[in-house]
Amino acid sequence: MLRVTDGKGRIFECRVARRIKDGAELSVEKQLTIERATPEVRMCVGLCDKEEFGQLAQDLAALGAAAIVPVLCESCREPWWRAWEKHEARLCSKMVAGIKQARSAWLPLLARPTAFSEALSAGEGCPVLVADEKGAPLPLAAGAVQGASVVSCFVGPPGGFSPKESAALASRKAFSVSLSGNRLRTELAAVVLCGFVRSSALPENRR
Repeated sequence: MLRVTDGKGRIFECRVARRIKDGAELSVEKQLTIERATPEVRMCVGLCDKEEFGQLAQDLAALGAAAIVPVLCESCREPWWRAWEKHEARLCSKMVAGIKQARSAWLPLLARPTAFSEALSAGEGCPVLVADEKGAPLPLAAGAVQGASVVSCFVGPPGGFSPKESAALASRKAFSVSLSGNRLRTELAAVVLCGFVRSSALPENRR
């Protein structure tokens, strides 16, 4: 029995009907629909190096992020993303590998590189968490996400957010959260923050 997903919440249990030259034809024995967990996590991550962003995409997919938004910040460097079409397929393959490993039925939406101001305004109306080594301890952020249907999480690029970007986050009443008390790399901070929001939504953690 094979389990196949369309990445949109459906899982198909299949058997091999017949083998063909480049693969096999499958017959669907059973279809399951998996509801997306809430809150949906929208990860807005300052663009880092190409390889690190690929690993980040794979890990966030495995954790169940609903969307991954590569954010163009003032301190972003080495603009490999200018040829986005060249890299998009590889990043999607990374995400597919992530959901396969995690046995998830949901593939995150991968946005095109987005200006910081646009990424921030797109999350209007939902709570915003921002990774900040000087922020509040991580457990205090649980109250900021309870009851939300969508949470926007912002993680800065390797150079961090600029003063202007930090001021924009503050004006949006973003909740600054310290993930470990240490300064983390962009890709690690994104994974820790996504994992925290996803785990805070588990039934045993709800009040």
